[in-house]
Amino acid sequence: MSFKLKNDPAILSRPGAKRNYNRLLFAEVAPKYHRIKRLMSFFMDAVWKKSLISGLPVTIDGRVLDIATGTGDLLALATRRWPAAALVGCDLSLVMLSLARQRVKSDKIMLSCQDMSALAVRSGSMAIITGGYALRNAPDLRTTLAECFRVLKPGGAAAFLDFSRSPNNALFYVQYRLLRLWGGLWGFLMHGNPAVYAYIAESLRLFPDRNALRVMFAGVGFVDISVHSRMFGFIDIIIARKPA
Repeated sequence: MSFKLKNDPAILSRPGAKRNYNRLLFAEVAPKYHRIKRLMSFFMDAVWKKSLISGLPVTIDGRVLDIATGTGDLLALATRRWPAAALVGCDLSLVMLSLARQRVKSDKIMLSCQDMSALAVRSGSMAIITGGYALRNAPDLRTTLAECFRVLKPGGAAAFLDFSRSPNNALFYVQYRLLRLWGGLWGFLMHGNPAVYAYIAESLRLFPDRNALRVMFAGVGFVDISVHSRMFGFIDIIIARKPA
């Protein structure tokens, strides 16, 4: 399957084409995804995700939604943070959802194959929304943020972990080259195709920078938007709230 993965900007810039591309990409990486994200992050991925969850309210009234849930890391943390809450994990990849079901054992979790840009979730029904490396993979980022805002309860919080694009073009060029080399190396080692993880750098080229992303959050209605950078600015944790 990996021979189809070439990170064509003409594909990544069109919502429908990117959605289909991501289905192919994550079906390819799913069996090795849990291990590779640890290796590529120098084993910091789990630390960042714990930090994301710890930045959210301890007491909530309602359900938790994890978009682009992957192998269920944030869901597993959420079961410990909010043991009484019902949790929903959605992902485009059935393979990822199958792995999440194997890893996260809880009768309070429902898994659903969904596009995060068109959530089959009732408006105002979620107390918390989380996403690990979700926003950069959104077929349509603004629509995804608007969907997250729609399904949140008034006063609810959303938190996302993702690679960050610096607003400084020179600094971003350095970040891009390093990510492309690092991702390409692991793509070659794990899949025989550098494009598989070089996708991270290529998708970041089409992603808004840190400042523009804050503006986009505010544009759909979010308030109290905070950005917490990690790993010398390569990673951001973004936490925002829907007005009460």
